[in-house]
Amino acid sequence: MINIPKEYILQCEKAVEIQLLIPSPSDNCYNLPVGCYFYNKKTMESFCVGDVNESRGICDCCEDWDITLEECIWLPRQDQLQEMIQDRFQRPQDLCVVALELFRATAVGYCSSMEQLWLAFVMKEKYNKIWKEKDWVKQ
Repeated sequence: MINIPKEYILQCEKAVEIQLLIPSPSDNCYNLPVGCYFYNKKTMESFCVGDVNESRGICDCCEDWDITLEECIWLPRQDQLQEMIQDRFQRPQDLCVVALELFRATAVGYCSSMEQLWLAFVMKEKYNKIWKEKDWVKQ
């Protein structure tokens, strides 16, 4: 099991626009690309898709092989979040400067990880939403 902050799991679950970016919910999690992280709502455990166990194509931390994406919340990694908005900036350093400013202005106080900071940035930049208490709201 992977230790992921509960706040990040909730923020990812409520980021409906981001959840729609994963493959069809009819797909099993073990058919996903290596390196995806998920939270199983049924077992309340986090797991990663990987090649640790090559015969099954998923790491050993997931014991329920019948998990579907409907039962899971995708937990994007920092690099996956950055890829979601990189086309909005001409140079990589522009993205970093804007992200830093956003972090200072809006993310302080409810972010405990870089993933949370980048999720806040993506939600603000792409969907004009900010985190208020327990949900993303239009600004």
